[in-house]
Amino acid sequence: MMNNQKITGAFVVGFALIFGAYTLSNFGFKSTPAATNTSERTQTDNDVYAVVSKPSTRPYVEVVDGNQNGIEDWQEEFVPITPIMINSTSTAVASFALPQTLTDQVGIQLFQSTLRAKGLGNVGPSKSQIVSETAAILRNSATKDTIYDASFINVTVNSPITIRTYGNALGQILITNNVVGSEGELAIISQALQTEDPNLLTKLDPIILMYKNMRDETLATPVPQGFEKQHLDLINVYQAMYATLGGMKLAFNDPVVALLRIKRYQDDATGLGIALQNIYKTLVPYANLFTKDDPVIVLLVFSPK
Repeated sequence: MMNNQKITGAFVVGFALIFGAYTLSNFGFKSTPAATNTSERTQTDNDVYAVVSKPSTRPYVEVVDGNQNGIEDWQEEFVPITPIMINSTSTAVASFALPQTLTDQVGIQLFQSTLRAKGLGNVGPSKSQIVSETAAILRNSATKDTIYDASFINVTVNSPITIRTYGNALGQILITNNVVGSEGELAIISQALQTEDPNLLTKLDPIILMYKNMRDETLATPVPQGFEKQHLDLINVYQAMYATLGGMKLAFNDPVVALLRIKRYQDDATGLGIALQNIYKTLVPYANLFTKDDPVIVLLVFSPK
């Protein structure tokens, strides 16, 4: 078997050599014996050489602008015949206006701070520092309320008559301005945001007006001596609720303000309850001055018991 393989292999190799020689002779290639030196080599007609022809000169393409409009004729195909017209009702250039909403102002400030930090490189503030500083600015500017002090109130003498008048006045303010049947403030905000309907926020208007009126009427109420602190606390908490609800109403126009006010709402509402409770406790020692039909009785709702 081994001998047969060797014979077969030799036959294949020999056939390949014969076929190669036959192909070369038929296609004009003739092998010549190598000369013993360079002087003995002669050039024959059958020698093969690579010939590189000289490239032809490219013709110059003339630029043609038949209508002399500055656009070459070949480019005319890409230029629209009808000019593009921009409709405008005014030719005046619109003047730039600085952003008025806190949301826009904070966005610009945050962008500027980020660019400044990138320019400073490693010595600049980090992203967390920029965010913290921006948040502090937001808290100080968006939730800063007017604070009423003693200069805003009228202090009168402390007497049974003035105390009775004072207590009934505060009770009557609550009764007169109470908004009956209103939905909760947070429920109104939630419904407006979920339905994306800004018109629902008008439901806050009567409540906002209620706190404004209670603030103003309480400011105009004469205060007996010894009641100044509790009275100012009540005025300022009315003001806080008025400002917070007004800010919450900006949910679609200035969402940053609305978000900060919503976060403050619970604290303000808790403060309102505490302020009214303190008024009640201040009046308790003078309970004998009042009757069950007096408006001051409404303050019993805020009894700590």
